[in-house]
Amino acid sequence: WLRDSDEIVLASATFSVTRQQEQWQLTIGGLQGPRSTVPHEVIKRATRACYGLFPKRLLMEFIWLMAARCNIHHIYGVSDSGHVFRALRYRLSKGRHFHASYNEFWHSIDGIADGAWRWRLPLQLERKTLESIASKKRAEYRRRFQLLDDMAAQMAILMD
Repeated sequence: WLRDSDEIVLASATFSVTRQQEQWQLTIGGLQGPRSTVPHEVIKRATRACYGLFPKRLLMEFIWLMAARCNIHHIYGVSDSGHVFRALRYRLSKGRHFHASYNEFWHSIDGIADGAWRWRLPLQLERKTLESIASKKRAEYRRRFQLLDDMAAQMAILMD
């Protein structure tokens, strides 16, 4: 879970780690934003505080860091059609409750469709070079990159 300073859940992920052909892989089965009762202003404030990173994207950054520290060789994300809520037993009760597309999110972070049921996700997302960023946005990106570097340093302390 990713929570704000008031303990409001901004994003959550469910995943499993399995071993396939002597290599560890992580499969994300769920990645959700906040409950519908959380005001949009809370998300805007959190995104601003993280220099433009949306909560789900920040949670993915954490997953990438954790995967690197745990020697994960492959990361996958369930597709829209592969999600458990698309199963026949959930179709009437939960099948209508998708508010965001997994496929669109995985595509936005450079994922590649790997069949009908899953996406192969990158082991890390390459950072833009500062030169490729419009000059008026560079300060925000520097702060964003520093936030991510600080998160990586804290993870290293916790996991060493």
